[in-house]
Amino acid sequence: MAEVGFSDQVSFFLQGILLPAGTPTGIVDQWHRELQRVMALADVRQGVSSLGLEPVVNTPDEFSAQIRSEVARWAKVIRQARIAE
Repeated sequence: MAEVGFSDQVSFFLQGILLPAGTPTGIVDQWHRELQRVMALADVRQGVSSLGLEPVVNTPDEFSAQIRSEVARWAKVIRQARIAE
């Protein structure tokens, strides 16, 4: 992005599983535990890696913070580029 005037812009592929707002903590925690378990399987890690992706299972709070950070980052890009709806 530096070529077009956004030298501080960093972007990466973000993918995850979202649950509806208000989902009980116990269910969120269960999903997180199962995702950790599945992503720890060698064949799953290998499959994800073969796609050129780095398999990471953040905590729900970490993922939420990452999403908020990306929204703020891209909102700045959109404002600076004067992109309209």
